[in-house]
Amino acid sequence: FSKFLQGYYDGASIPKESFDQVVEGDRLTPEMETREIKLVKDVELAIHYIGFNMDDDVVGAPVKFRNPALEKERERHLEHHRKLRKAMSLAIDTEEYMRIFFNGLGVPAQSPLPPGLFGYDVSYRNPYRQYDPELKFARRLLREAGYENGIDPVTGKPLVLTFDVPSPRTQSRVRYNFFIDAWRKLGLDVR
Repeated sequence: FSKFLQGYYDGASIPKESFDQVVEGDRLTPEMETREIKLVKDVELAIHYIGFNMDDDVVGAPVKFRNPALEKERERHLEHHRKLRKAMSLAIDTEEYMRIFFNGLGVPAQSPLPPGLFGYDVSYRNPYRQYDPELKFARRLLREAGYENGIDPVTGKPLVLTFDVPSPRTQSRVRYNFFIDAWRKLGLDVR
């Protein structure tokens, strides 16, 4: 990008760390416009997601639970796990995540299909992707899942969950902590 600004390249993408010096709102800054630079916007088909370990006895829907007591009441536990996953999803402020990590650019996912792919429905709103700052719906689902205020009824302490991450880089850790902090607002102990 530095070489682009010096005139060596005809085009370049704007790096995150330079974005605020180059773009204001949805236009170039006056300084960039006086340099006769043009802003070309493009949609990138990309999906960022968090997956749940569906083989896990706490959040998943394994073919067979490792704990035989859970297997005896399989359907009830599967419903509780589904509600736990939904509550965790509702706790994520996607708009804030995009503002912090993607310069406010992007479309919050409502389904696995991003804009630009056949089948994407611009009007569809997934009820489990609508962030509520007071977390009322998420807390209700958590209570229905058996974890009122995030407390594990077996231990009497916050439910402990492990968040496995693929990258130890500092920037990645900041992103992961965004999610962990959101889940801790539900009372969950995510490590």
